[in-house]
Amino acid sequence: MSGHQAFEVPDASGRTEGSAVPNSKSSSTLESKPRTLLLVLGFFIAFGISWLAVIAIGFSFKSSTPSLSSVEPASEDAFAQAVSVTGMGSVVRINDNSSLNPSTGDFLLFAWFKLKNPLKDGDRAPFLGKFDPNSQNSTGYALALVGGADGVRPHVFWRNEAGNGRWYAFASTQILPDQWYLFAVTFRAQRYLGVHLSTFSREATPEVLGGYDLEGQVVPASSAALEIGAAGSSKFRGRVGPFGILQGVDVARDGGKIIKQIARNPEAIPELVDPSQIALWANPRHDLGPAHVEISVGRRSARE
Repeated sequence: MSGHQAFEVPDASGRTEGSAVPNSKSSSTLESKPRTLLLVLGFFIAFGISWLAVIAIGFSFKSSTPSLSSVEPASEDAFAQAVSVTGMGSVVRINDNSSLNPSTGDFLLFAWFKLKNPLKDGDRAPFLGKFDPNSQNSTGYALALVGGADGVRPHVFWRNEAGNGRWYAFASTQILPDQWYLFAVTFRAQRYLGVHLSTFSREATPEVLGGYDLEGQVVPASSAALEIGAAGSSKFRGRVGPFGILQGVDVARDGGKIIKQIARNPEAIPELVDPSQIALWANPRHDLGPAHVEISVGRRSARE
C-alpha cells in the first residue's frame, strides 16, 4: 500500500461542531445511546481498516524479499574450505601422481580463485603449477594471471619432455578483487589447448578466451608435485577454492557443458562426468573424488 489513510473519529462527547445541547435529562439519555453506538462502531471500523493496512504492508515486504533460489552465495563464504594465500610459499600441495598429467584422452583442469588486490600492469601471478623449473626443459603445466593495460590475461604454461611448448597468452578480460572466478583449461585431441573463465553465479555463462592448435603431441608429463597458491615469487594473494582434473571426457561434445555446470554449482559433480573420469576433485583441502588423493595445506620454501 502506498501512503497512509487518515480516519476522522468523533470527540469524547460524541458531538460535532455546531450541534445543539438538549435541555431535558431524558432526551439526553435517549440521544446518548445511538451516539455511543456510533462511537463503538466507528472504533471497530477504524481498527479493522488499520489492521487490513498492516496486513497489506506485511505482504508487500514479503513480496520484495528475494527468494532463496535468486540469492547468490556470499563471496567470502562461497567455499567453506577455501584456503587463504597470504604470502610467498603459501600453497595447497599434492604429491606427484600419474593421473594428474594429461593422458591419451581429453583433459580438463579447473580451479576457483579470488584475488585480494587488483593486478597492476606487468604484475605476474602464477597460482597453479605442476612442473619443476630447475629440471631440463621444465616439462609440465602451469596457470598464471598477468596484469595489463587492457585487463588481465590468463597464461598457460604447457611443455613436454622434448622441450616443445611454452607460455601461451589468452585474451584479456576483467578480473576484479573479492570475486570468485573459475579458470578452466581444456586439452583436446592431443593438440588443442583452450581456456574458459567464469564468475560464480547460478546463471553463469563461461567466457571462451581463445585456443591454440599446438600442431603436434605437446603432452606434459611432469613428475613434480601439483601446487596451487603462491609458489616461488608469485604475486598471487587471495583465496583458492575447489579445483580438479578430469581425464577422458569428450571436450568437443561435453567440455562447455561441464564447465558451465561447475560454474553454476561448483559443489556438485556434473552429471555428464563419470566417476572413472575424475582424477582429482578437491574442495580444496580434501579430495572428494574416488582416488582420495592426499592433499596438504601450508607454507613451504620459495621455489624459484
